[in-house]
This record gives sequence, structure tokens and C-alpha cells, in this order.
Amino acid sequence: MFYFLWAAKNLYRNEKKTIEIIFFIAIISMMFFMNFAFLDGSQKQMKETTRNFLGDIKLDARSENYSLSKIKKELESEKEIATIISEYSFNNVRVISDNGYSRNSSIKGYSPNYFAELDKSVEWIDGNSSINKPNQVVIERSMATKLSVSAGDKITVEFKTEQGAVNTAVYKVSGIFIGNKYIHKNSLFVTLESARNLGMVEDNFTNHLKIYLKNPNNTVALSKLVNNKLKKFDKLIYVKVWQWEEDSIQFTQIFKYSRIFFIILISLTSVVLFVVLFFGIQNIFYLTFTKRSNEISVLSTFGMPFLKIYKTIFWETIFLFSFGLLCGFLFSLFVSSLLGNVSFAQVSEEMVVILGGSNLKFVFELNAFLWVVLFLFVSGLYASFHSLRKYFKLEIREMKGGI
Repeated sequence: MFYFLWAAKNLYRNEKKTIEIIFFIAIISMMFFMNFAFLDGSQKQMKETTRNFLGDIKLDARSENYSLSKIKKELESEKEIATIISEYSFNNVRVISDNGYSRNSSIKGYSPNYFAELDKSVEWIDGNSSINKPNQVVIERSMATKLSVSAGDKITVEFKTEQGAVNTAVYKVSGIFIGNKYIHKNSLFVTLESARNLGMVEDNFTNHLKIYLKNPNNTVALSKLVNNKLKKFDKLIYVKVWQWEEDSIQFTQIFKYSRIFFIILISLTSVVLFVVLFFGIQNIFYLTFTKRSNEISVLSTFGMPFLKIYKTIFWETIFLFSFGLLCGFLFSLFVSSLLGNVSFAQVSEEMVVILGGSNLKFVFELNAFLWVVLFLFVSGLYASFHSLRKYFKLEIREMKGGI
């Protein structure tokens, strides 16, 4: 208790210096917290973006003539499933804008609940996703650029059937969103009714299903559903669980490469921050010891050993780092909340891939937080210990010799 009160008294007497040190620790720790929160946040955002587009489980019909509507009806009774989205899609579509631009594309027709999922992972830059008429379509920004169209413009779609007939439909662009070319590609997103009419298939026909689980992190429920329930449809469908085969998705592959770059960059930054923190604390304490030389000299003269003197410094370090890390964490929460509202999708299409989504996302995981706090505390304690030891080696002999 004596050393604890002595340390508190020293910090109170040097109030201005104490605040400066706490602020210095807060800034360094804030950068540590935000670096690790960014890595965790971008990883989580990538998973959310991929999940919103692909679902937790994707079912594809093995035959173009086979409908998955019966399988959907049977799966609707499963308790682990939150939503099943019907999809009917096909390729070899030619899209022509009123400006004369044309592109090869694919049609993806969805039930209305899919567009609610799409809203969670994209940013709308023109129009919106409220498709309520069969002749409306939403497209990704890169596709809109290639066709030179805006919301409200019309596009003509041509599809050649296996029988050689050419079906034509005119769609009004309801909305343009910022996705990424590795997931959304050159696709037109329409209602199921529109896709079925263009593909000339029956009303209940669907060749793809996206399954969203109530708890996507429950790997046991996911494995049970795939290996038990879906196993009996093995001859009729392909089952894809993107979490089990991330490397097969181009978006996640490229994101991993960019993540490696950020890990290297953040690691180098962390080393620099550690050096600045360590030597900064060491020099600050050393200068403090020179100002308190009379105090240390008296204690040493009366026989107080080095370790007992360090007990005071120990508690001072605990005080400073406790308040500094707390302020740093609060600063990081505030700054990350501001940066999280800034969209980088407007800057570059590649930023969506690099960040895992359209925004900077910060997630403060408890494990990462505890490791950062522990690392900084240990570094600070060693820096103050090393500083006092260095001071003793250089100054105590002179003070004992009466110099």
C-alpha cells in the first residue's frame, strides 16, 4: 500500500506530465487496437458479402431440365433454415442499351427476399432494389458502365433458346449498385417471373436455391444438413458450401492476397509503434528520474535497494498504462465509428474486394484486445524497469561519491 500511495502522489504532483504520458500511450495503443480491429473487420465483412450473395448453402440442379421446387418445399420444414431463396438463371444472353452498346451477360431471376439480402452487402448509387414489376432490372456498376446506362434507362435483352428461337424482352433499369466484378460479374438481376418468361419455362421452375441458416456459425448444424438431409438428393443436385471451399471463389482468393499485404503492412507498422512506445516510455522515465535524483539518492543512501525503489515505478507504470490504454480504446471506438461511415466503393471498384465490402469495418475481438493490452503492459513495465536500471548504472555511483 505504501508504494501504491507513493506512486499516486508522484503522478498527482506532476499532473501535466502525467496527462502527456497518458495521451502518448493512448495514441499508440489506439493505432494498435485499430490495426487489429481492421484485420478482423475486413475478414468479417468479406464473409458477410460472400454469404449474402451465395447463401450458406447453394444448390444447383445437375440437369437444366430439372426443377428444385420439390426439394425447396421439403427443406422448408427444417428448423435450422432461416430462408430459402429460389433462383432461375441462364447464360448466353445479349444485352443492348438504347445507346447502342451491347454486352454478353447472364440472367439471374430471384424471389423478392433475395433483394433484401442484396441490400445488406451493396451500396446503391442510382435508384434502388425495389423491383415490383416484371420488366424491371438491377445491375452492378461495372455492367452499367459498359452499357452506358443510368437508372430509368431501358435495355433490350435477347436470348436464344435450344430450339433456335430468339426471345426478346425490354427492361427498365430500376437500380445500379456497387458490388464487385468477381461475384456479381456481368449479370442482370430480375424477378423470377421475368427470368421464367424470357427462358420460356413453367411458373414454378427453379434451377438454383440459396439456403440461409439461422445460425451460420453452427458448423454442426451445417454439416448435419448437408451430410444427412441433402445427401439423398445427391444424384439430382450439386451442393456447394462456400465456407468449406473458399479457395474456389475468385473474390475470396483475391481478398486473401490483399489481406496478406495488410498483415505485412500492419506488422511493420506495429514494430515501428512498439519501438516508438518502448523508447518513448524509457526516455520519459529516465528524464523523470533525473528530476527526482535527490529523492532516489536519499532512498539509496538509506539503504533502499533497487527493487524496492522500482516498486514505486512499477505502480506508476500501472497507473499510466491503465488510463492510457483505456483512453486509447475509447479513442479507437470513436475514430472507427467515424471511418466506418465512409464508403470507399465510390473511390475504386477494387476497394470493395480489398476491404471485403464497400466500407471500412472494424471489429474489436476480445482475444485480440486482451493480447494487445497484455503486450503493451509488459512492454511498458520492461521499459520503465530498463530505464531505472540504466539510470542507476550511470548516476548512482556519482551520487554516492559526492559528485
